[in-house]
Amino acid sequence: MRKDENIRKYECLYIIASNVEEAARTELTAKFQKMAGAGTSVEKWGLKKFATPIDYRKEGFYVLMNFSGDTALVAKMSALMNITEGVVRYMFVCKDEKQIAQDIAKKAARREARAAREAQMESGESRPEKPERPKREPKPEMPPTE
Repeated sequence: MRKDENIRKYECLYIIASNVEEAARTELTAKFQKMAGAGTSVEKWGLKKFATPIDYRKEGFYVLMNFSGDTALVAKMSALMNITEGVVRYMFVCKDEKQIAQDIAKKAARREARAAREAQMESGESRPEKPERPKREPKPEMPPTE
């Protein structure tokens, strides 16, 4: 069996605690990127609020990383993230070719939409008006109970 057959594409989303300073956050991201190897792409999503508190925290800094590797690399990274102070949560997903194509299409659509918005703003046009929502009927009052 060739060594290349075990290489798969992975996506890792991890959350860094909000109290970690910018320099330490950059250092953590660089450390994980270096461990993942060449050809790793990193998207910093920024500080976002949690839907529910995690370890008494209400927000965290989200980072998405795409890389290629084998299961041993994922196990090493998982172990490192598990013991690294400042990493609140992490998740690895093995991606297939269909998901990769969908991600590329989504990124291209977002890029085009952003370029169209910027062009619209530069030309001086204002944002299109949002259509008004239909007003809701008030609920009928309940008859008094005796």
